[in-house]
Amino acid sequence: MARPKAPPKPYSQKEKDYITRVAGKVPLPVIASAINRPESGVQQWANAHGIKLRVPHSIMMKHWREYANTKA
Repeated sequence: MARPKAPPKPYSQKEKDYITRVAGKVPLPVIASAINRPESGVQQWANAHGIKLRVPHSIMMKHWREYANTKA
């Protein structure tokens, strides 16, 4: 028998502030690991609050090359 699913833990004000501050500058996997949340949960929270998490290609290539999806 499966364990009952626990209700989702609400985001603290500190987590919300961090996401809004680094959104568009830091890749989603880094944000999620920094606040110890799943990537899908961070993505859903950002979408629900109108926050775009997309990091421009130029920033990805300059600072986050290991997270960039390049065809090399």
